[in-house]
Amino acid sequence: MKKILYLILLCLSPVLSACCNIDVNDLAIDGYQNFEISGPLTISAIEKKEMAAVESDGSRIMRPFGYQHEKWQVFKNSYLPGDCIFHITSDEQSWKSLSGREGYILYRNGEVISTILIKIS
Repeated sequence: MKKILYLILLCLSPVLSACCNIDVNDLAIDGYQNFEISGPLTISAIEKKEMAAVESDGSRIMRPFGYQHEKWQVFKNSYLPGDCIFHITSDEQSWKSLSGREGYILYRNGEVISTILIKIS
C-alpha cells in the first residue's frame, strides 16, 4: 500500500517526476522534425542543469535560467500532471547556417504548450 501511495505522489509532483508516458523515440512534433529531442525530463533536473549566476543589487546570486528566470517561472507554472518536458536541439546544419536553437518544450496531449530557448545562433 505504501508503495502505491508513493507512486501516486510521484506522479502528482512535477518537481519529483516527469510522469509522462511518451517514448521520445515515438515523438513527432510539427515544426521540430530537424531537432534532436531528449527526455522526458523533470523540473528539478532541468533547474539543476540550468543554474546560472546573475547580478542582483550588487551581489551575484544563482538561479535557474539566470536572467531568463521569470520566463522559466511562467513555463514551469504551465506544467500540469501528465505533461512532458523535453530538451530540444536543432540539427548541426542549422547551427552552421546561424539558425540553431536549443531549449525546452512543454508537451501536452500531442501539442507543444510552451517553449523556452537557452541558445540561439
